[in-house]
Amino acid sequence: AQSPDNVLGFRPFVGMVSGKVFFRGKHKGFSQPDAKIIPIAKKDWNWLTKNLKIFLEKIDRPELFNTLSPKKEWQLLTARTSHERTGRQLRTMKSFHEEIWDKELGRGGIFGDLTDLDRSPVPLITTGELRRFIPVWENKKYIAPCEAACVLSINDDAVTIRNNELFVIEKAFSEDLVKPQKPAERTGKKVAVIGSGPAGMACSDILNKLGHSVVLYEAEKKVGGYLRYGIPDFKLEKTIIDRRMDILEKEGITIKIKRIQSIPPCLSRLLQSLPY
Repeated sequence: AQSPDNVLGFRPFVGMVSGKVFFRGKHKGFSQPDAKIIPIAKKDWNWLTKNLKIFLEKIDRPELFNTLSPKKEWQLLTARTSHERTGRQLRTMKSFHEEIWDKELGRGGIFGDLTDLDRSPVPLITTGELRRFIPVWENKKYIAPCEAACVLSINDDAVTIRNNELFVIEKAFSEDLVKPQKPAERTGKKVAVIGSGPAGMACSDILNKLGHSVVLYEAEKKVGGYLRYGIPDFKLEKTIIDRRMDILEKEGITIKIKRIQSIPPCLSRLLQSLPY
């Protein structure tokens, strides 16, 4: 260190977002919002002594090991988590139900007529009509972990990556820069994709770009799956889905809605013939 009275130097660990730092000697503080001192665990101490010995041998000073190895002289700093930096504590689901959900919306929330249902985890995603009951939440109250860790927030506002990306794509659409791009040639192969959720849409897009003829089947009245029926409009306007699906159709993907209500006999036989 340049100063034995302050081995951590000037403005130490400001903006620290990950990692650990071992140090020994006097210091004049560090960035408390970004880092904290923790006890040195056995695993960390073994790592330090092992690599300290290697380092001293590399610089031809192995005789310093005994001088530098007393554990009581060392301290360990680690980065604070995003939750610690923002001052928010994670709550349990039970606490959320009792203190927020039920308190604001009544017992059972928007599922008030189903309050006798078991709230324990279930192995399958709820389907059918219950899929239409969409809870209301305000994620704007909670920032993303990357935003909490953004070093720009030291003296300015954190980078809002999500908003930046949204601005870029909306600007591209407004200036008519996003256009359908049909594959240069077709392979002659046909592919059926079942389900038009995020995975089905992405799968269809990739297969179509490879030159295959793709038919996308959806059992509901409109495409989108969870994007359309599981995310509120204030988080994802459905015109965005329609806009993207219009491009996919112009690129050559065939979309058939209100299909695959049951497994066709030919597909059933195919599934039974598989070895797994």
